Amino acid sequence: TFTLSEIEKKNLKKYLDNGGFILASPGCSNEKWNQSFRKIISSIYPDNKLKNLDMKHPIFSVFYKIDKLTLKNGGTTQLEGLEINGKIALIYSMEGLNDVANAEGCCCCGGNEIKECQQVNVNIFLYAMLF
Repeated sequence: TFTLSEIEKKNLKKYLDNGGFILASPGCSNEKWNQSFRKIISSIYPDNKLKNLDMKHPIFSVFYKIDKLTLKNGGTTQLEGLEINGKIALIYSMEGLNDVANAEGCCCCGGNEIKECQQVNVNIFLYAMLF
């Protein structure tokens, strides 16, 4: 678990409100980290919730065409976004967006990473720069 101080929350809000961008994902799909993150974001933006991003969103086609997000342990998932001033300012995945399949000696303790993580991260980077 983790928390942010009131000044850290204020600075985070200021950063996002003024055009900043954040990509967040818990290491190893950690549920306590997920809960902490959601609690902080909802305290900063009580009237603006994280929403599932439809697979037709530009983030899934800005460079790579991604039709679904498959999980290492089976099934699919969705990314969530927080829209501020008409733009996605924060993208969140409760599943891993790290490329542990290609990391030697990775200490990942069994998180449920997204198999298309490389393509997703390229698309998110380009989206943040272009939109």
